Amino acid sequence: MARSPAGAHRTAEGGGRSDCRRPRHRAPRWPPRSRLRWWTELPLILLVYGCYSAGRLLARGDVAGAVDHGLTILRVEKALHLNAEHR
Repeated sequence: MARSPAGAHRTAEGGGRSDCRRPRHRAPRWPPRSRLRWWTELPLILLVYGCYSAGRLLARGDVAGAVDHGLTILRVEKALHLNAEHR
């Protein structure tokens, strides 16, 4: 068995082994033990729904324009032989 050079087990400060006096810290458990309670999840759900509704109000526009965009996308997918939704 090969031996390490003298002092190789010492730290940069010149102390003893680096692991002999350090307290061991546990890594936090993931996922946490307890789940979110309903009263903490409910405001989050309402916030997400509110943001969604605000986005829908801001994005209101011409329905015919949206249909034209959708048909253009379908034509491009057909030209590229992409058929992701019809498997």
